[in-house]
Amino acid sequence: VLEWTGKKVTNETGIDFVVYENPFLTGSNPNSRFLEPVIVEVSADGSNWCGWNPSYSGGSSNTDLRNPGNYSDLAAITPVEFKQSDSNTLTASDLFTEVTDSHGTHLKGGGDGFDLNASSFGNTGSGCNTTLRDSIRSSGFLYIRLTTAYSRNSSSFPMSSDSFDQKADIDGVVARNVTDR
Repeated sequence: VLEWTGKKVTNETGIDFVVYENPFLTGSNPNSRFLEPVIVEVSADGSNWCGWNPSYSGGSSNTDLRNPGNYSDLAAITPVEFKQSDSNTLTASDLFTEVTDSHGTHLKGGGDGFDLNASSFGNTGSGCNTTLRDSIRSSGFLYIRLTTAYSRNSSSFPMSSDSFDQKADIDGVVARNVTDR
């Protein structure tokens, strides 16, 4: 669980925050990645959580487990592209801008973006209901909970056997807009 101390993340048009983990290509095929999928949920009080509608549609083979197209509404699917020391330094707004290249459509800085206005937001989470979802959309959130999908439900979210510990390695989270609490 992460908290924005003294701040809250607010809802804007488009992606509201990006989660960075360490998925990476396992060869030249952009549909073959090492993945440790993460369920993302947000909260205004640290007790009641609303999430998106995470799902996995593949089988148990490594080919399926490494195909990012089999995952939806999860973090840790898109490799990190952000390089602060590179001559191609990205601006804050670049981190929320989509590009299309040989790796498909993704955010310029990589990572996985989440939008509080997405139709799948508020469909899952402990204590989530329409009132809480709408409150988070209108007033923002303070906390984000990141849970390795495999640890939440290993049958719905199988993991590749070469995962070191079946746990995600979160690199960071960036919010598009924050305001004082």
